[in-house]
Amino acid sequence: MRKIWIVLLLTIVLFSFCGCKVECDKCKGTGIILCEKCDGTGEYQCSDCNGAGLIKVGECDYCDGDGKIITTIPPSIDAKHSTTPWGSESIFYDADCYKCGGSGYIKEECKTCNGSGIIECEKCKGEGLVTCDKCNGEGKVDN
Repeated sequence: MRKIWIVLLLTIVLFSFCGCKVECDKCKGTGIILCEKCDGTGEYQCSDCNGAGLIKVGECDYCDGDGKIITTIPPSIDAKHSTTPWGSESIFYDADCYKCGGSGYIKEECKTCNGSGIIECEKCKGEGLVTCDKCNGEGKVDN
């Protein structure tokens, strides 16, 4: 029994100094891992436009930044029944500004993401996978 323990101890000591390699625990021996920057998707949301694809460039000059305009229904037109007259007075009501869509701002396409709202990850080049940094892609590390 004592000989078995000595052999086991010598084996452990020998393997710890032999330069033998074991499977990398980070990549499970594959040499590749999910990209940490994009969580393996290959892309991420544009930070300039927050994924909207549009950026504000200024206040709308048509509604003065209010987002609403006053519009009218002419006396002879009813929004529900186009043939029913309303008398001699126009009806005024607030509506979303047609130029800014009610936001009060003029927006244009984001130049960073070309209006998509998404940027391809430059770390993994859109693949979602990168070389394991622990084993440098070998799949094994020193014991």
